[in-house]
Amino acid sequence: MIGAPVRKVANWAAVQAAGLALMLLAVPAHAEDYPIGAGDELELSIFARPDLSRLYRVRQDGTISLHIVGTIPAAGLLPAELEQDIEDRLAAVFSDTESATLEVASYRPVIVSGDVRVPGAAPFRPGMDVRSAVAISGGFLDTALMDDAGLRMRVADEAANAALMAARLDTLEVTRARLNALRDGGSAADLAETVRARTGQPPAAPLTDAAEAVMSAQAERQALRARTQADQTRLAREEAEAFAERRVLLNGQLDTILEELGNQQDLRERGLARSTRVVDLTLEAASLRVDILEAIGLEAAARQKLERAESSLASDETDRQAELSDALADTEAAILETATRLDRSRAFVREFGGEAALALPGEDGTRVAYLIHRRNGEGARVVEAGPDTLLHPGDGLEVLRALAPDGTQ
Repeated sequence: MIGAPVRKVANWAAVQAAGLALMLLAVPAHAEDYPIGAGDELELSIFARPDLSRLYRVRQDGTISLHIVGTIPAAGLLPAELEQDIEDRLAAVFSDTESATLEVASYRPVIVSGDVRVPGAAPFRPGMDVRSAVAISGGFLDTALMDDAGLRMRVADEAANAALMAARLDTLEVTRARLNALRDGGSAADLAETVRARTGQPPAAPLTDAAEAVMSAQAERQALRARTQADQTRLAREEAEAFAERRVLLNGQLDTILEELGNQQDLRERGLARSTRVVDLTLEAASLRVDILEAIGLEAAARQKLERAESSLASDETDRQAELSDALADTEAAILETATRLDRSRAFVREFGGEAALALPGEDGTRVAYLIHRRNGEGARVVEAGPDTLLHPGDGLEVLRALAPDGTQ
């Protein structure tokens, strides 16, 4: 006997009542209606600020880190709400109002479990329903008894899955090598050798070519960002130095005026100078003091801008390293999951041998129940669903095979 026994649902009426439970599920009409969550990738574009315009991954604590602005809470907000919050924060930092556009580049995946052929993470896309998630997970798992023909079909399916997982594993290994090279300052030329040293065989040329192209594009973007920040730092320094020089010149003029004013006051006391000259010099000294105070304020503002520009150089590299570490962690997890699936499929093929594919579900009278596990700010809830129910990013979908009331399969 191949496969697990069919699960029995004690109360089939509960499965039939799934349609009523669907009314409890909130169904977003557009992508912008999905709340942002940890693991989402956000594409932020800020007008005339290429140093801030890029992809941001929402960290596990639900925040993103924006240069100069700092850490911003993102989880639980709609994209439009976060976009407005970022604009407000930028307006508090810069004198001019900054225009920001934010879109979700990729969502956290849906986790499919239960009676599907390939359980695990399914990439989420707006409008994704239960039927699509099951299809991405390889379809239903046939839990009925299989004869020799069924066994051959199962083995063929596992062999095809093994080939798919092996190809995916190669891609992930190249991705890991690329991320390590970016993190450690390596070059694209080292990718193939790095993968060979780790796996014992070189990767396919198209994979390394694509990875090298990505590295080149990222290096060019990083260089552009560094040049932009260097220019901002230079301009801020020149501005601060100009105001400092102006302050020194004004102080020199004030010293000269005060010296002349003292001489005129002495001459006036002896009746050798006019009072109007003393008044003119006094007013001129007061005007110079106002100019000096203004120069001091402008110099302080320019130096503050310089400090922000210099700190952004350091924070940019820190954020870049953090993002690479997050991506590496995700890739390592994907490698582990893919390798496990590959080993499982290979073990089945070695054990049984055969060919073809699994029987289609539903031909034997078996019914299917779908349970959506959805997290919100107060915890998680479980709701019964149907094939056309829309999913949310980060949902868990559990697929259960059940018996009809008469006990037939």
